[in-house]
Amino acid sequence: MATALKARYLAVLADDSEDDGLLLELAFQKLEHFRLVRHAMDGRQTIAYLRGEGEFSDRGKHPFPHLLLLDLRMPRGDGFDVLCWLRGQSFPNLRVAVLSGSGYEVDKRKALRMGAHYYLTKPLRFEEQVKMLQELEAAVVQQPQLPGQSPTPHEFTHRF
Repeated sequence: MATALKARYLAVLADDSEDDGLLLELAFQKLEHFRLVRHAMDGRQTIAYLRGEGEFSDRGKHPFPHLLLLDLRMPRGDGFDVLCWLRGQSFPNLRVAVLSGSGYEVDKRKALRMGAHYYLTKPLRFEEQVKMLQELEAAVVQQPQLPGQSPTPHEFTHRF
């Protein structure tokens, strides 16, 4: 059991805001189990990374993540486009956390209905971002799964 608690979870952040991305990259440094491996700037780049296409074809350099942090409002394919694409894929161990500046209930319900496992509203302050990611980390680590088993969807809504 102690080994499972030390497991590393690889995460990809899909967010077009360089400022939000920088703060989240710094917040990831405060986490015990998550490691950020990529910051994708739009929907197309996110899908290319998950597919392992083009510059992302070397899985040694660009490993497949356990967690996708997905902004809803991005150019060249928004978060809903990525969720729609994910529905047709077979990534049973990938968990998707929508990380949005929108606290709209309609967006939350739509994202969860489209397959997101978590919905988080972006806090503005760094300390709150760290706390939000620590709570997400705890939720992911506490939900063990067997290889090839789909994660159990549940709502994890964080608001500040």
